[in-house]
Amino acid sequence: MAFGFSPQYAQDYQLEGLDREHFLAIAIEAIDRLELKLSKVTSSGILVYTKMSAYSWSEEITLTFGIDKVTVRSQCTGNQLFDWGKNRRNVQDLILEIKHVRRILKEEKLEAKLQALGEIQTVHEELPLSAPASSAKDKISHFFSIFKITKGYRVTPILVNLNLVVFIVMLFAGVSWISPVAEELVRWGANSREFTLAGQGWRLLTACYLHAGIIHLLFNMYALVYIGLLLEPHLGTVRFFIAYLLAGIGGSLASLWWNDYMVAVGASGAIFGMYGVFLALLLSKALDKNIQRAFLTSTLVFVIYMVLNALKKETNIDNAAHFGGLLTGLIFGFASIPSLKRPKNQLLNASTLSVLSVLLLTLSFFVIRSIPNDVANYNHFWKRFAVIEKAALKVYQLPKGSSNLTIYNEVKLHGLPKWHRMLALVQQQYKLELPQQLLQRNRILENYCKARIKSYELICESLLHPKENYDYALNYYNQYIMAQLEEMQTLAQ
Repeated sequence: MAFGFSPQYAQDYQLEGLDREHFLAIAIEAIDRLELKLSKVTSSGILVYTKMSAYSWSEEITLTFGIDKVTVRSQCTGNQLFDWGKNRRNVQDLILEIKHVRRILKEEKLEAKLQALGEIQTVHEELPLSAPASSAKDKISHFFSIFKITKGYRVTPILVNLNLVVFIVMLFAGVSWISPVAEELVRWGANSREFTLAGQGWRLLTACYLHAGIIHLLFNMYALVYIGLLLEPHLGTVRFFIAYLLAGIGGSLASLWWNDYMVAVGASGAIFGMYGVFLALLLSKALDKNIQRAFLTSTLVFVIYMVLNALKKETNIDNAAHFGGLLTGLIFGFASIPSLKRPKNQLLNASTLSVLSVLLLTLSFFVIRSIPNDVANYNHFWKRFAVIEKAALKVYQLPKGSSNLTIYNEVKLHGLPKWHRMLALVQQQYKLELPQQLLQRNRILENYCKARIKSYELICESLLHPKENYDYALNYYNQYIMAQLEEMQTLAQ
């Protein structure tokens, strides 16, 4: 069983005096007998794909000439970490069939195969033997090669390294590496209505490079490396980079529009977007049909898995960012198809990227302008409430031995009017479109203000009628006030 970003198995077949042309003819006959999908034939070798089945997800098989031998290699094309022995079986079955055909193929049939082979080679001679994505995955030979920039794999390691650097810097700054609190993430640039809508639109982008702990980071970087290896060789460096940025912004916009009280971080919106781009290319005719067949099913399965995982009822999963990024990526992918089919038309490529960027930035402006920032308004009220509350509680800071008249005047003339004012402010907040957590806080605050008003009224009555006993009523409201404060503290945790 092979394991890795591209599980594979290779075995050499000795030519034993057989020339290249005769071997190619024999190999093609063996490929036909095994019902493999022939993709390319060149003087350097053959590229074929297995058929989709319960036992095979269209592995890529290459037969590459060396000195007096042919290396037969089978590797997974999609998002598979384990191959469960499929690649070994593919290679061994093909080699066995080649040996069998070599023994039984008659001379006249061999000559016919050689003639047909010449026509096939004429068509494929200028094409690279392996698909671009496979060539990129071959460069991930060990763990540290994930972070190394190579041909066809340039933007992905830069993005991975950038995410890691940001995470490490946050750790040195004292941010928790397991479960950072929302306030820490906001200080580093998380996406949140309260701040993003208040003139800090840059958070749409910075949030894509922050992660809520090491597990969140590792899962996202694993998915990023995989889609980078698959997509960047086909899309190209510039397109891949711009697609990633736009998908990240698109995911953040969707999160901002859908989530009224979430502090959102993570690269998953952008990563979903890159799978959206790749899916668009696979659904179109922008890629070779054999590459489409090889990657489409595995990519669809992975996207569906990610979508179903996002639908889990967990408050820490930003579903909106995932779907927003996926939709942005699909749009980018389909819009890029004309320029991908005409790679030499630089004007078409530049125009496509420019139009897509301008459209998304324009959409960002209108979305930000259209979303009500009631959370920020409520937080502004909350700060104002704290100032007034401090002044209303001044009676408890009077010097010991203050006269009853002084206490009465402070409670009656200053304290009570402020509590009534705060109660009116609290009740005004129900006009805002607030998330459930803030509505619950507001209801607790309303009960708190009403209890304070009753308590202050009882204090005034006790000062006016010292012979009456108000201790029981005062104690009841004081306990009720403490219960409201404890409930509010629990809600804030």
